[in-house]
Parts: sequence; C-alpha cells; structure tokens
Amino acid sequence: MKTYKKVLLAIAALIIIGLVYVATHAEKILLNSLKSYPIKIEQADLNDYQYDFKYLAKLLDVGFPAIDRYFPEKQRLESQKRILDILGDKDADIYTFELELNRYLANFNNSHTQISVKTEARPIYPYIIYTSHNKWFLLDIDKRFGDKQIGLEIVAINGQSVEKIEKELFKFVGAENKISRQAELRYRQVYRKPIYLKSIGLITDLTDNLEITFKDNSAITLKPQKLNEINFYDNGILKHPITEPFYSKPYFYKIYKEQNYAYLQFNHLYDKGVILDGMKDYLKPWLRPLGSVYLKYLFSKKKASGPIVGKYNPEYPFFKDFLTSMVKDLNSSGVENLIIDLRYNSGGEPNLGTELAYFLSDQERLKGLDWYAQGSDFTKYYFPRIYDDIVKKYPQGFSKDELLLFNSGSDLFKTVKDADSLYYIPKDRPIFKGKVYVFARFTTHSAAAMTTTVLLDNGLATVIGTNVGNNPTGPSQYTPYKLPKTKSTGSISSAYLQRPNKDAGDLLEPDFWIEYSVDDFINNKDPFLEKALELIKAPQ
Repeated sequence: MKTYKKVLLAIAALIIIGLVYVATHAEKILLNSLKSYPIKIEQADLNDYQYDFKYLAKLLDVGFPAIDRYFPEKQRLESQKRILDILGDKDADIYTFELELNRYLANFNNSHTQISVKTEARPIYPYIIYTSHNKWFLLDIDKRFGDKQIGLEIVAINGQSVEKIEKELFKFVGAENKISRQAELRYRQVYRKPIYLKSIGLITDLTDNLEITFKDNSAITLKPQKLNEINFYDNGILKHPITEPFYSKPYFYKIYKEQNYAYLQFNHLYDKGVILDGMKDYLKPWLRPLGSVYLKYLFSKKKASGPIVGKYNPEYPFFKDFLTSMVKDLNSSGVENLIIDLRYNSGGEPNLGTELAYFLSDQERLKGLDWYAQGSDFTKYYFPRIYDDIVKKYPQGFSKDELLLFNSGSDLFKTVKDADSLYYIPKDRPIFKGKVYVFARFTTHSAAAMTTTVLLDNGLATVIGTNVGNNPTGPSQYTPYKLPKTKSTGSISSAYLQRPNKDAGDLLEPDFWIEYSVDDFINNKDPFLEKALELIKAPQ
C-alpha cells in the first residue's frame, strides 16, 4: 500500500511539474510548433543555406497562387541557380543567406511573402529616414551629429541620387505597391545596413563612410556604429492626444460630442473566438489540447498577457459585443460621424471586418471579396476546412494547380447571418447610419486592408490615407513556415483575392490621399484627423 501511495505521489508530482512547465513555457512551445509544410530535398551535397533555400523555393512553387504570373518559371530557375552558387561559396554566411533570400522573395512583390532570419546585430549607419511623397527625409540621427538637419530632404548618398538608390534597394524588399515597398525599406533597414549598400555598389567595404547630401547642399558623413552606441532623438512616434496608437488594446472608442464625431481605434482583427478558432489551422493537432489549456488560463486573467496582448479585450472578449455597445452609445449620443482608424492594424480575421460592416449598414446583402485557392495537398495541409469546401464545391474533380473559388463574395453578410456561425449577429442589431471615415495607409495590412476595401467598394465609408499594405486584388493570406536547417521563419501567400468592385483596379486608391510629413511626427500633428474634421465641418 505504501508503494502504491508513493507511485501516486510521484505521478502527482510529475503532473504538477508538468503544469508549472507548461505555464511558464507554453507560449514558446506553441509559437515554435506552428505548421510547416513537409518537403524532401533529394540532394546530399547541399550545405544548410542551400538546403533551406531549395526548401523555400519548392514551398513557393507548390503554395504561391498563380506563381508564374508574378515570377515566371524561367526567371525563377535562373535566379535559383545563381543563388545556390552564391550560397555554396565557402565565404557564404548567415548574412549572405538573409540577403539572397530577401532578393529572391522580392520578386513576388507580396507583403505576405517574407522571411525573418535570426542574425547577430552588426554595425549600421546611425540615421533613420522617412519617405513622404516619394522623397527621402532625415527623421532621426545619432545625437552626436545634432538635430539641425532633421526634417531636411536627402537628395544623394555617396554621390548617387536617392531615386537610383531606392530603385536598387527595391530588389531586396517585396510589397504590392510603391509606398509599401518604401515602408519595407525602412522597416527592414536595408538603406542603412552595409551589406545591402555594398551589394548595390554604394560602398565597397562594410566599414566605408556614407556622405549624405541634403537639398540645401549641406552634408554629413556617417560611419557604421554598433546599435548600443547609437543615441537617437526618438522622432517618428506620433503622440497625438486623440489618435496616439495604443497597441495593447485591439479596439476602443471615444465620443467627441461637441465636435459631432466618435473615434474608433481598431488595432487588431482578433477576439476570443478568433484566437481559439485559429488554432485549428495554424497549430499542429497534437498541440491543440495544450493550446486550449494555455489560452483558457490567459483568458481567466483580468488583463491580457502573453501572446494575446493587443489581441484580446477582457472587457469585451467578443468584438460583436463591443460593436453592439459602441453603436448603441453612438446613436444615443446623437453624433453623426464615426472615424475608424485602421492605420495601426496589421490584420487578423476578415470576418471581424464583416461584423463591423454589418453594424454600419441596414442592407442585408452587400458584396464581399471572392476567395480562390488551389485544390492541392498544400491547401489540404494548412487549411483542411478550405480544402473540404473545395471538394464539396467541385464534386466533378479539379486540377491541383488550378485556382478555385471556394468563398464567393456575392453575399458579404452570409457568415454573420448564419445562426451556427461563430460570427453570428442577430438581425435586430443596432445600426449606425451616420457618415463613416476610415483612416488607412501602407501600415494597414492583410484583413485590415480587406476591411478597408469592403467599406470603400460598398460605399459605406470615405477612405483617407494612402494605398494599403497589400492590394485588394491579388495573392494574400498569411501561411507560416519554418526552414528546417537555419530555423528561419516567415510566411507566404496561399490564396488569391478579388475585390468587390472589380472595375476599381488592383490598387486601393483612397478618396483623399494623405501622408505624414516629418514635421507631423516632430510636432505631433495628425493630417488624417485634420482632413476628417475638415470634411465633417464642411457644408453637406
């Protein structure tokens, strides 16, 4: 009997240890256990960099929709041969690997098709640019150079024009439109990393100086510095009293009754339902029970923590409940204008955008986006529910390489009207019938860009801003991968979208084009809000 008790105590101890380990390591375990499509590389003489590149190239071949339209096979094969030769050189290192893979992916010009390579920080040039209206401006610089040139336009670097430099650096960043590619230059810092500047011939050695020339003919000379030695002024963070971003909140609003408007900052298209449902597509099956337990623990807290920070609102776990409360409040207050700020929204679940539209329209049928995917093993692996829909929709059979319509946009609200859906909303919902303005720009990505498109194409909102982060027509949908050797992570597009208004073109063009200037950042001015208030005050 004593032995039996000892065994039980030992089991209990192991369970407790396991629970403690899960509580402290679950986030890391789950994030490291995302799906990654299995591909065998039948070539024994490859080093790790060559192997991972071949894996990624094959992954794109089987997963990227309409790949030949965006990166023709002949060009792909030529590029693959050249890169394999470079990565096979004895001097190739992780930095070479990062540069060459970015060069390859840039050919797709797709914001969902990216890679993140873990490298140790190297010295960089101690300045930060901002691009506005196709010009480069000095936004920030190491304090030892002073601030008198902050805000000036940069016209040349080491004697080469900014236009030429930008064109060459675009070969390492991919996005669907020019303003988004400019943003990628800044986000990935390729304009101040010596290895990229050497690759385009701007410098000959990784320690060479950069001479930056401004429009007023003044100049500064910079040399690469270690990150911990750079002391910036920290410009570029907008701290406007109304529109300052609060990334820790997925959605919140405030009413400005005297000015006759309400402001909704919608930062993530996530809520409790989306987070739970997302495990079915992105997490390996054997880890889903662990994921459920871990998420239940996170949801039990009064404040969001861990990986759900910014994606979960404990006060309103479900977005549709938040919308019900907000619209009732707006209607009772009598405000006639609603500003929806999507500038800080990187995406999430498109159905939350549909929920938002449903509270802004009394029409029961509007147009949504058409969704296409390949009926391939790749789709079956990553998105089994989509694959099952394709099988049911095409009982006569289909080609694995063919793009197939699996979700028609003929009825935008079909999901929210379905009583069995996670996103169901009763027909007697409150509706805001005032004027709606949407702030969107190149930082508005993925499902947030789709939401902007749906509101614009259906005439539900006036859009103020720029092109969004990914085009409303073209390859889309985040699909993660992890390279087998270097463990580098990234994503590719795996679906193809067609916007509701097919005559409007592939780009989303706002009703009013507005960009920040460096002066706006320095003085905390928001030209988007200024334009909206101008329109609100104008005689109707």
